[in-house]
Amino acid sequence: MAERNLIDYLRDFNRKERFILLDHVLGQQPGDVFRLNRYFAGKLATELSLEIPVDAFVAMDYHLDWIQMALYLADKGYREGNLEIECGRRLVQANQDWDVDLLVAFEEQDRQMTHLVLIEAKADTGWKNSQLKSKADRLQLIFGRDSYGVPFDRHFVLMSPRKPQKVETEKWPPG
Repeated sequence: MAERNLIDYLRDFNRKERFILLDHVLGQQPGDVFRLNRYFAGKLATELSLEIPVDAFVAMDYHLDWIQMALYLADKGYREGNLEIECGRRLVQANQDWDVDLLVAFEEQDRQMTHLVLIEAKADTGWKNSQLKSKADRLQLIFGRDSYGVPFDRHFVLMSPRKPQKVETEKWPPG
Protein backbone atom coordinates (compact mmCIF):
# COMPACT_ATOMS: atom_id res chain seq x y z
CA MET A 1 0.00 0.00 0.00
CA ALA A 2 1.36 3.41 -0.97
CA GLU A 3 2.33 5.77 1.83
CA ARG A 4 -0.24 8.50 2.42
CA ASN A 5 0.82 12.12 2.55
CA LEU A 6 -0.50 15.21 4.31
CA ILE A 7 -2.77 16.20 1.41
CA ASP A 8 -4.33 12.71 1.36
CA TYR A 9 -5.34 13.18 5.00
CA LEU A 10 -6.56 16.75 4.40
CA ARG A 11 -8.78 15.36 1.63
CA ASP A 12 -10.15 12.66 3.98
CA PHE A 13 -11.34 15.26 6.51
CA ASN A 14 -13.00 17.51 3.91
CA ARG A 15 -16.60 16.66 4.76
CA LYS A 16 -18.45 19.98 5.17
CA GLU A 17 -22.01 19.86 3.89
CA ARG A 18 -21.63 23.30 2.28
CA PHE A 19 -18.60 22.10 0.32
CA ILE A 20 -20.37 18.93 -0.82
CA LEU A 21 -23.49 20.92 -1.78
CA LEU A 22 -21.51 23.51 -3.75
CA ASP A 23 -19.53 20.73 -5.41
CA HIS A 24 -22.81 19.14 -6.56
CA VAL A 25 -24.46 22.43 -7.58
CA LEU A 26 -21.46 23.33 -9.75
CA GLY A 27 -21.76 20.02 -11.58
CA GLN A 28 -18.73 18.28 -10.16
CA GLN A 29 -18.76 14.51 -10.38
CA PRO A 30 -17.79 12.32 -7.40
CA GLY A 31 -14.02 12.32 -7.22
CA ASP A 32 -13.69 15.69 -8.97
CA VAL A 33 -11.95 18.41 -7.00
CA PHE A 34 -12.19 22.16 -6.73
CA ARG A 35 -9.58 23.94 -8.81
CA LEU A 36 -8.08 27.38 -8.46
CA ASN A 37 -8.52 29.50 -11.53
CA ARG A 38 -5.25 30.70 -13.04
CA TYR A 39 -5.95 34.35 -12.21
CA PHE A 40 -6.49 33.69 -8.49
CA ALA A 41 -3.59 31.22 -8.30
CA GLY A 42 -1.34 33.83 -9.92
CA LYS A 43 -2.43 36.61 -7.54
CA LEU A 44 -1.94 34.35 -4.53
CA ALA A 45 1.44 33.19 -5.83
CA THR A 46 2.57 36.81 -6.25
CA GLU A 47 1.35 37.74 -2.75
CA LEU A 48 3.17 34.78 -1.14
CA SER A 49 6.18 34.62 -3.49
CA LEU A 50 5.39 30.98 -4.21
CA GLU A 51 4.63 28.94 -7.27
CA ILE A 52 1.08 27.66 -6.74
CA PRO A 53 -0.19 24.95 -9.06
CA VAL A 54 -3.76 25.29 -10.32
CA ASP A 55 -4.35 21.65 -9.34
CA ALA A 56 -3.68 22.38 -5.65
CA PHE A 57 -6.05 20.88 -3.07
CA VAL A 58 -8.77 23.45 -2.28
CA ALA A 59 -11.40 23.28 0.46
CA MET A 60 -13.72 25.81 2.05
CA ASP A 61 -14.78 26.29 5.68
CA TYR A 62 -12.03 23.90 6.71
CA HIS A 63 -11.77 23.21 10.45
CA LEU A 64 -8.44 23.82 12.15
CA ASP A 65 -8.93 20.54 14.07
CA TRP A 66 -8.90 18.74 10.73
CA ILE A 67 -5.59 20.36 9.81
CA GLN A 68 -4.10 19.32 13.13
CA MET A 69 -5.38 15.74 12.76
CA ALA A 70 -4.10 15.54 9.17
CA LEU A 71 -0.64 16.64 10.37
CA TYR A 72 -0.76 14.10 13.19
CA LEU A 73 -1.82 11.26 10.88
CA ALA A 74 0.68 12.19 8.15
CA ASP A 75 3.38 12.03 10.81
CA LYS A 76 2.30 8.95 12.77
CA GLY A 77 -0.06 7.16 10.38
CA TYR A 78 -3.34 5.67 11.51
CA ARG A 79 -3.41 2.69 13.81
CA GLU A 80 -6.39 1.65 15.91
CA GLY A 81 -6.17 3.50 19.23
CA ASN A 82 -3.32 5.89 18.37
CA LEU A 83 -5.39 9.07 18.53
CA GLU A 84 -4.59 9.51 22.21
CA ILE A 85 -4.26 12.75 24.10
CA GLU A 86 -0.74 14.13 23.66
CA CYS A 87 1.22 16.47 25.91
CA GLY A 88 -1.82 17.12 28.12
CA ARG A 89 -3.65 18.79 25.20
CA ARG A 90 -6.48 17.35 23.24
CA LEU A 91 -5.71 17.16 19.54
CA VAL A 92 -9.29 18.09 18.71
CA GLN A 93 -10.70 21.24 20.31
CA ALA A 94 -14.18 20.89 18.73
CA ASN A 95 -14.69 24.62 18.35
CA GLN A 96 -16.76 25.36 15.24
CA ASP A 97 -15.44 28.95 15.16
CA TRP A 98 -11.91 27.77 14.45
CA ASP A 99 -11.86 27.22 10.73
CA VAL A 100 -10.44 28.91 7.67
CA ASP A 101 -12.60 30.18 4.85
CA LEU A 102 -10.38 28.61 2.21
CA LEU A 103 -7.54 26.11 2.49
CA VAL A 104 -5.12 25.66 -0.39
CA ALA A 105 -2.54 22.89 -0.01
CA PHE A 106 0.10 21.70 -2.43
CA GLU A 107 3.46 20.00 -2.55
CA GLU A 108 6.51 21.68 -3.98
CA GLN A 109 7.82 20.24 -7.22
CA ASP A 110 10.38 18.10 -5.39
CA ARG A 111 7.65 16.79 -3.00
CA GLN A 112 9.83 17.61 0.01
CA MET A 113 7.54 20.30 1.41
CA THR A 114 3.77 20.70 1.68
CA HIS A 115 2.45 24.27 1.74
CA LEU A 116 -0.74 25.07 3.64
CA VAL A 117 -2.30 28.39 2.67
CA LEU A 118 -5.03 29.40 5.13
CA ILE A 119 -7.23 32.20 3.83
CA GLU A 120 -9.62 34.26 5.94
CA ALA A 121 -12.05 36.33 3.90
CA LYS A 122 -14.32 39.28 4.63
CA ALA A 123 -16.68 40.89 2.14
CA ASP A 124 -18.38 43.88 3.79
CA THR A 125 -17.69 43.54 7.49
CA GLY A 126 -14.44 44.58 9.14
CA TRP A 127 -11.81 42.43 10.78
CA LYS A 128 -12.15 41.93 14.54
CA ASN A 129 -8.84 41.81 16.36
CA SER A 130 -10.29 39.61 19.12
CA GLN A 131 -11.42 37.01 16.55
CA LEU A 132 -8.09 37.12 14.68
CA LYS A 133 -6.11 36.86 17.95
CA SER A 134 -8.16 33.82 19.02
CA LYS A 135 -7.49 32.18 15.67
CA ALA A 136 -3.78 33.09 15.83
CA ASP A 137 -3.56 31.51 19.30
CA ARG A 138 -5.17 28.30 18.02
CA LEU A 139 -2.85 28.24 15.00
CA GLN A 140 0.11 28.62 17.37
CA LEU A 141 -1.07 25.52 19.27
CA ILE A 142 -1.23 23.60 16.00
CA PHE A 143 1.83 24.89 14.19
CA GLY A 144 4.02 25.83 17.15
CA ARG A 145 4.86 22.20 17.80
CA ASP A 146 8.25 20.88 16.79
CA SER A 147 7.22 17.25 16.94
CA TYR A 148 5.60 16.79 13.52
CA GLY A 149 7.77 14.62 11.33
CA VAL A 150 6.13 16.08 8.23
CA PRO A 151 7.85 18.91 6.34
CA PHE A 152 5.34 21.72 5.83
CA ASP A 153 5.10 25.48 5.73
CA ARG A 154 2.02 27.51 6.49
CA HIS A 155 0.86 30.85 5.17
CA PHE A 156 -1.98 32.92 6.66
CA VAL A 157 -3.73 35.32 4.28
CA LEU A 158 -6.39 37.96 4.97
CA MET A 159 -8.51 38.60 1.89
CA SER A 160 -11.08 41.35 1.36
CA PRO A 161 -12.14 43.88 -1.29
CA ARG A 162 -10.23 46.56 0.64
CA LYS A 163 -6.89 46.33 2.42
CA PRO A 164 -7.47 45.34 6.07
CA GLN A 165 -7.22 48.30 8.45
CA LYS A 166 -6.16 48.35 12.11
CA VAL A 167 -5.30 44.65 12.31
CA GLU A 168 -3.05 44.26 15.36
CA THR A 169 -0.74 41.39 14.38
CA GLU A 170 1.84 42.38 17.00
CA LYS A 171 -0.44 40.76 19.63
CA TRP A 172 -0.36 37.42 17.80
CA PRO A 173 1.97 34.69 19.04
CA PRO A 174 5.27 34.33 17.14
CA GLY A 175 5.50 31.94 14.21
